[in-house]
Amino acid sequence: MRIEKKKDGAALMVSLAGRLDTVTALELEAALSDLEGVQELVLELGALEHTSSAGLRALLLLHKKMAAQGKMKLKNVTPAVLDVLKMANFTKFLTIEA
Repeated sequence: MRIEKKKDGAALMVSLAGRLDTVTALELEAALSDLEGVQELVLELGALEHTSSAGLRALLLLHKKMAAQGKMKLKNVTPAVLDVLKMANFTKFLTIEA
């Protein structure tokens, strides 16, 4: 998986490409372990092909972390990833933009 970060003041845009699975979820957690000062986290998922339960866990942890200090949203979620988010009922609490 490819992870690209771009910080703009208190906002952090993170683009993910590839597969978010058991191995890469750990990479994502490590890449975003320090979110101090970030008030808005935007995950750009237009190039994310797949997410597993480990990827869902990583998204949940990020959501909880950001709920305490700001907000998080997902942008351009691919249909395959959106289906997984819907099946796991993550669409009920995550902010998802087209």
